[in-house]
Amino acid sequence: MDTNLMIIFIIASITIITFLLTFTLLMSGLNRKERELVRSGARDEAIKKTVQNQKKFSYKFLKTISTIIESLFSLVLVALIAASLYTTYLNNDIQLFDFDIKVVATDSMAEANPRNEYLAENNLTNQFSANDIIFFSKLPAESDLKLYDIVSYYDETNDRLIVHRIIDIIETSEGKQFVLRGDANRTSDSKTILYSDLRAIYNGQKIEGFGLVVKFIQSPFALIAMAVMVYVLIIDSIFQKNLKQLDKSRYQEIKQRDALLEERAQERNEKKLEEQTVKHVRSNSYELVEKDKKFGFRLYDSNGDLLVTSAFYQTEEIAEQRRHQIADMVEKKHYEIYKDSKGFHQIKLYTGNKRLMFVCEPQNSLRKAKLALKELKMLALGAKKLIPEEVMEQQLATVGDNATNETQVILEKPENIIEDTKSEAANATI
Repeated sequence: MDTNLMIIFIIASITIITFLLTFTLLMSGLNRKERELVRSGARDEAIKKTVQNQKKFSYKFLKTISTIIESLFSLVLVALIAASLYTTYLNNDIQLFDFDIKVVATDSMAEANPRNEYLAENNLTNQFSANDIIFFSKLPAESDLKLYDIVSYYDETNDRLIVHRIIDIIETSEGKQFVLRGDANRTSDSKTILYSDLRAIYNGQKIEGFGLVVKFIQSPFALIAMAVMVYVLIIDSIFQKNLKQLDKSRYQEIKQRDALLEERAQERNEKKLEEQTVKHVRSNSYELVEKDKKFGFRLYDSNGDLLVTSAFYQTEEIAEQRRHQIADMVEKKHYEIYKDSKGFHQIKLYTGNKRLMFVCEPQNSLRKAKLALKELKMLALGAKKLIPEEVMEQQLATVGDNATNETQVILEKPENIIEDTKSEAANATI
């Protein structure tokens, strides 16, 4: 390296180190300022908006594309640095699969010299110019080498690789000797070459002009520039990761704060909304309930209120059959309406042999009890079936357990079924 180049290299190194220190301090200051803004709450709205955008498909798509591009760029930089070090400082060739890659240094093969008449006679047009990238294959056997093949050999005198065309093959006692000449040259190379001195054979593939890029990548300045880019990417990635983690932590604090602010309002509305939702879903429907591998059902009226709860049966099919039987019991008037001591009217459904099957939920008046009878007949056959997730499980479990226990007690003592019967029970029909 000459003096001028050394001076340039030193100045460039100082400039780059100064840039790296300045960049690091700048990023550190920005990171500190962002942390202060986050902790003070000044970025709360921006953080919430960012989190909301992160849920959108467009944001996820663009983020994925950005991550892929950054990753590919980083991998390419690392690969270029490795290739530069490998080829420049270890004096190794660039290899791609089974090919060696060379950058053409001179124009000795750039054109056909008119004096080399064999080029036109044999239609040899596979020339290449300086700064082209050319591809070499493994050298074939000595007997397979033929006239006008383009091969490479190492010139120890000038410490360089020569790529020229075979223009003559001389048979000697020591074996074949190859005479080589560049297509643009007027004379052959200064000495004949033995097969053992040859390196590889040109396979005809080239990339024009791309050697300039390779030369730049192999230069110390390019190596430093790529190292700087890798450093910038790493520092930026670290700072971005820290800020992202800080935003995430702050967002959790924002959620907890908002939850506390909304808790009282939510408590006031929760119960009412829950009841409305459950009743809306339950209206004109029934649900099958499983307990200890047995099945029962609950039937709901048009307002979503519970009409009747069954006992538990061995299979779902039996439970469905019992629900269908309600319509027949109402149609045949196998029921009674009685008024208990608290003034509520209750419907009891019986089989044809006067066996108690169902006790309906209490109604506030006789009129409502009669309306419930009509709904029982209709819903026994036409109610929609509820999916378990559509109901409020805790409320239903409580209601169901109470209703089931009451039904089981009554079924154990059918002879006492009308102990609290008032005047309306006298008019009931069985």
